[in-house]
Amino acid sequence: MLHRNLPLKAASILLAIFLWFWVMLNEENPLTQRTVEVPVVTQGVQAGLALELGSRTVKVTLRGLEQDMADLKNEVHAVVPCVGLAAGSYRLAVRVQPPEDLAVVGVRPMNVQVMLEKIVSQSKPVEVKLVGEPIGGFDVKSADFSPKQVQVSGAGSRVDRTTHVVVTADLARMVPGVPVPVTAHALDGSGVPVEGVDITPPRVNVTAIAERVVVTETLPVVPRTQGALPRGLRLVSVQVDPPIVTLVLPAARAGEMTHIDTEALNLSSVRGNVSRAIRLVVPQGASLAEDERVTVTLRVEPIPQPVAPPQQPGEEPQG
Repeated sequence: MLHRNLPLKAASILLAIFLWFWVMLNEENPLTQRTVEVPVVTQGVQAGLALELGSRTVKVTLRGLEQDMADLKNEVHAVVPCVGLAAGSYRLAVRVQPPEDLAVVGVRPMNVQVMLEKIVSQSKPVEVKLVGEPIGGFDVKSADFSPKQVQVSGAGSRVDRTTHVVVTADLARMVPGVPVPVTAHALDGSGVPVEGVDITPPRVNVTAIAERVVVTETLPVVPRTQGALPRGLRLVSVQVDPPIVTLVLPAARAGEMTHIDTEALNLSSVRGNVSRAIRLVVPQGASLAEDERVTVTLRVEPIPQPVAPPQQPGEEPQG
């Protein structure tokens, strides 16, 4: 009796063991679903055609073991084949390539709109827009630029929308007379940027045309005095610090000054060596790049008195 149906009993035991392992495995690594958003990639677009997609991404729902769901975004590929298609509008199915051991249970959207247009190239005029303030001392009158025309290439509808190309030059970053390369942007008739076109060359050289309105000149300081020293004193030296200053004046007056004076220092009140802060005399319409005061130092000393010769014996005093 004990050996009756022995193969069936052994099979039952093995099945029970398998079911136990299967249940334990699924408790630790259960089946799950996850949705990821992935970019749509096209294949087989003919040369000379520009592509535009109605949707650039799709959402893919996958099912599988939880341990196989790590880093799905880089492992799932959504492909739209365009092999053999001529210019036109199509609604094409998205083919999803999932990782091994995972099943695709949903794709949204399942089809995407694909527009294929012939690539064209047209010459478009360049316009320059000046912004910002020019560097100090210059007044910008206009700008020169090269080239005056550029090639705009891309889908025919986008190129046709493009009416002109604009470069925006910041005067604060430009030195008058020095060309600066500035990136060009395609615009439509309303001034709205047109995306998805190529511009050749991509940069336009812009040169600010300006005239100098002010100049700077470095001039020596000449200290002025008035009056006379008190009796018995003489002036030994006059020093000024700083000895030179920078004057900013209109360009039309460049070269007309050889020095800059201080206000007059009254010598009659001097009783010994003295240092004083004295204001500079700034011509009308000009200004100083530094402080408007300098330090004037006077060195004075007593005037030596003549010494009478010694009196000889028997000689009567003179006077």
